[in-house]
Amino acid sequence: MDTLKIFLLSLFLLLVSCHSNENSSSSEWDLKEFRNGDIIYRHGNGFFSDYFRKSSNREKLYSHGGIIAIDNNSEVYVIHAEASELTGVGGVRKESLNVFLKDISTWAVYRLDTTQTVRDSIVYVATQYLNKETPFDLDFDNTSDDKVYCTELIALSINKSTHRNLIKATGSIRNKPYFAIDDTYLIKEMKPIIRKP
Repeated sequence: MDTLKIFLLSLFLLLVSCHSNENSSSSEWDLKEFRNGDIIYRHGNGFFSDYFRKSSNREKLYSHGGIIAIDNNSEVYVIHAEASELTGVGGVRKESLNVFLKDISTWAVYRLDTTQTVRDSIVYVATQYLNKETPFDLDFDNTSDDKVYCTELIALSINKSTHRNLIKATGSIRNKPYFAIDDTYLIKEMKPIIRKP
């Protein structure tokens, strides 16, 4: 009987997660607006999205973020750290912009006010975490980068690329310092490029 309940609950969650009233598609944006190393944010539809959105100290708009990576064929991807809401298993991954923004209505792109060389370095650093198959950090521990969460990946990639501590952890989860979503874009060096809606 317990197996049937788990199966039905899993089926229900799958169906709910696949249903949406709004779809983002590449026709909604001009891909020429994106630059390698831009930072993209979204307000997700997941179970924990509101929790992470509310964990920001100042602006509570977004629940997740990643780094724009544009390949040699001008395809736009997002490198980000994410874990399954059911299992907690996950890590740094790379997926198309369409997949990252699927069923998302509130999202934004920000650009670090620096040279394109530095923004390319941001992608390079994030790609190193991707290539190492860095797991998701469920402990939200900023003292080590052997596991990372989404905003930690953004902060590390920017701070390592600029050789400065531009992004500081001002949030708190479980009484530990945490890179809140707004910590990574509400800095004077970060400029909004696209905001939807």
